[in-house]
Parts: sequence; C-alpha cells; structure tokens
Amino acid sequence: MSLRHNIVLQNKVDLVVREKGIEQQKKMKEWFRGPVAEDAKIVPIVAQLKYNIDVVNEYIVKNIPIPERDFVSPPYMRIIRSFDVNKPGFGVDDIKGAVAGGTLLRCVLKLNQLVEVRPGLVVKNERGNFLKCTPLYSRIVSLLAEGNELQFAVPGGLIGVGTTLDPALTRGDKLVGQVVGDVGSLPDVYAQLEVFYHMTKGSAGKKGPRSVLSFTGSPPRALPPPPVAPASSLPSSSSTFQPKEGGVRSLLGFDCILRFVVMY
Repeated sequence: MSLRHNIVLQNKVDLVVREKGIEQQKKMKEWFRGPVAEDAKIVPIVAQLKYNIDVVNEYIVKNIPIPERDFVSPPYMRIIRSFDVNKPGFGVDDIKGAVAGGTLLRCVLKLNQLVEVRPGLVVKNERGNFLKCTPLYSRIVSLLAEGNELQFAVPGGLIGVGTTLDPALTRGDKLVGQVVGDVGSLPDVYAQLEVFYHMTKGSAGKKGPRSVLSFTGSPPRALPPPPVAPASSLPSSSSTFQPKEGGVRSLLGFDCILRFVVMY
C-alpha cells in the first residue's frame, strides 16, 4: 500500500500483567519486521477507557503531515454506506430522500449541486449475468459530518450526502462500492474483464503463486467522458451505457492481456 507513516496500537493492555504486555510488544516488533512498518511506534492503549488516546492524538498531529488536497479536479466520492433514514409511519411530507455516506477524495461537494452516481442501477438476467447499468442523477439537499450540517464538504473524514433519490435505492447499503461526482466526469464502467496469463519464473513458491501484482505495460487508453449535462436539465434516467472495446494491460508476475468491455 506504500504507506509512509505508521502507528501500531496495542489495545486492551488492562487485561494482562505488565510483563505479558511487554512480551506481546516484542512479538509485535518481530511480526512487523520489514521495510514497511519496522520503525512504527507501538502505543499501548485501552480504547474503551480512553487510556493513552491523548498520546495517539499527539503522535498523529506531530508526525503525520496533512495530505495535499486536490481542489482542481472534478469531485469524486466513494460510497461506503447508504441509508434510508425514514421511519415507519412517516407522512408523505416528512419523507426524506436517499442518503449516501463515504469519503470525498478530491474537490468539493456543495448544497444544490447536481451529481451522478455510477454505475447506478445494475440490471441482471435470471442467471445473474450483466445486462445493463443506468446511472443515477440527483441533487444534493443536505451535507452532514459528525452530526453537523454543512454548506459544502471537503476531502478528509466521512460525510453523509442527502439526495433527492428514492430511498429504496439506498436501503440496506445497496449503493456501497459506487461513486459520486459531477455529471459526466466519473470513470468508465467495466462490465467484462478477460485475462490471459502464464506463470513466470519465481512467481510460484512453496505456498503457490504469489498474489502481488504491479503494472509494467501501458495502461488502457481512457475513452473521452460524455458531455456534461447543463445544470438546467438532468439526463433521462432511462439512458444506459453502451459497450465499447477497451485497451491492453500487462501485469508483473503474470504476462497478461486484459480486454475491457467499457460501458459509458
């Protein structure tokens, strides 16, 4: 994962004697031996009683720099939770739209902003095979973080985005794994992936093939995004992605040719 700043938390130290805790810490150092987290600081804590949490906060503030934020590119948010916040018995006038929760990776989301959710509605046949996907278009009606109402949201932390979508679309985390952004700015949707590979020298050991892959070839060329819809008119919800051919990619550890069927 190429993490440069690491901290290890040794939790529930109140359940063991001091000598046992020190022994566990030595084992943890042995376990983390390597180029990634060998020098990581190990902090004993009791999370439930909040012991040493102040030490953790101080270490984060002093040793981990604030990441650079991208406010130039179009907004891009990953959905990790989705909710229907309406309770049984709500009146028609009290029903609220779908809510998506996640992390904004770049740019800013604002109230009344028009957004797109991809891949949106995914339709499959009786055998579970993909048929089509239809993007969802909506307007942001609320933004919340830690119970606080926001006028706009920036990268960092978790936010809840209230929309005008049907709450049935987000009930039970139905939108988990999808992305939110400006209309027409989101990545292509890949419906099919074909891999042709053969094992290379050193890729198989005592425990079988290694699963670590890295890119060595040129990435597939991205197709140009569809034109951005004007703010006054949202695209029809009946529009679907049409399949087109993608590109070729090579992976280290395996010599692969990947063929993408791009839905955009």
